[in-house]
Amino acid sequence: MTIRLSTPVLVGAVLLGLIGAAVVLATVDFDAWAIRRQSVRLIATLNKPAGEKNPLAIALRVRRIRDFFAQQPVLQPGDPLPAIQTREELTAVAGQALLAAESIRVRVLDRELTWTKPRMEALMRLAVEVVVQEGSETSQLLRVYEVAWIREESRWVIARAHSTDSIRRPAASE
Repeated sequence: MTIRLSTPVLVGAVLLGLIGAAVVLATVDFDAWAIRRQSVRLIATLNKPAGEKNPLAIALRVRRIRDFFAQQPVLQPGDPLPAIQTREELTAVAGQALLAAESIRVRVLDRELTWTKPRMEALMRLAVEVVVQEGSETSQLLRVYEVAWIREESRWVIARAHSTDSIRRPAASE
């Protein structure tokens, strides 16, 4: 059985497809999508599974983390981490943290993106939970970060980030 489409039906289908594509291109913010995708990838890279002790794997993870940041990042992650002004400092701090921790789990609780300079810079507010296992000790941080993303060499990277708040869990009632 052969299905034959008449020329008007075929032309109509093509026009509908073109109109649909134009609507998608006009309404989807591809830069915002790219920034959100980068933030998801960074969070995945920050997570260190228990048992990852191979120095080569850790060095590779540190390099991948560093690649999410601008050439001269200004980072103020908050206690217990120091302020970071260069990618070299970032590499050192990330390497030390990954070597010291048995596991690290980072989870985004909330994410909001606003443009500060359209198509050039965006500010993302992230509420994150970080759980770090070091030996028998487990520590948990709940923080809100403001992260400035810039376009550098045709990709989105973090130029600045700072902790705006620490969120404390209520003490357990006795």
